[in-house]
Amino acid sequence: METQKPAFISNKTMLILGIVSTFILAFTASAFAFGPNDRELSLIEYGMLKQEISDNSAEWLKLEGQQEDLHDANAELRIRLDALDAELFPQNLSYSSQTSSLIISNIYFTSYNPEVGQTDSTPCIAGGTGLNLCDMANEGQRVIALSQELISWSNYGLNAPFDAGDKVILVSTDYPEDQRCNGEFVIADAMNARWRDRGDLFFMNRSDNISCHADIYMVD
Repeated sequence: METQKPAFISNKTMLILGIVSTFILAFTASAFAFGPNDRELSLIEYGMLKQEISDNSAEWLKLEGQQEDLHDANAELRIRLDALDAELFPQNLSYSSQTSSLIISNIYFTSYNPEVGQTDSTPCIAGGTGLNLCDMANEGQRVIALSQELISWSNYGLNAPFDAGDKVILVSTDYPEDQRCNGEFVIADAMNARWRDRGDLFFMNRSDNISCHADIYMVD
């Protein structure tokens, strides 16, 4: 009489193959799920485009008679680079990271207004510089104050990185799309000595006030 052993072995083999197949499918699915997302792929392309443009510029000085071809090639590359700029780095992010030097990371900014209760008896006049913040704001300049260890005109600012009138770029780490925390500003005022590692955004109206964290870049 024939035994059932071959059938048993066949069933066991099928079970093992099923487990292996399931593992392979799971691994493949995870590779798709945890592989580069669209933004990461765009960042990779962005870096490759910048490198190619840089390489072309380096070749510019070495080659004779091909400058026009390189110029046309770079022009096409920059069209794609500009499109990725807008996609990856909204508003001021790309400008800051490409053209300026990072000085301080993740400073906490609050807001203040030209009111006696928030400043002193001359709320439009900046402490230590005498600059008229209200006039500056009305002329379209965006003004900030920094805590005194960060500014050179303060008694606490020995070897401080910023002088009065320095232009800086703020890049918010928590509100990257809010213009109130992003863009070019002028350092014109000092905060109360009780604050450290802080900044204050000057707004003419309370309705514009916001609190945010931001990196500070020096405009080169």
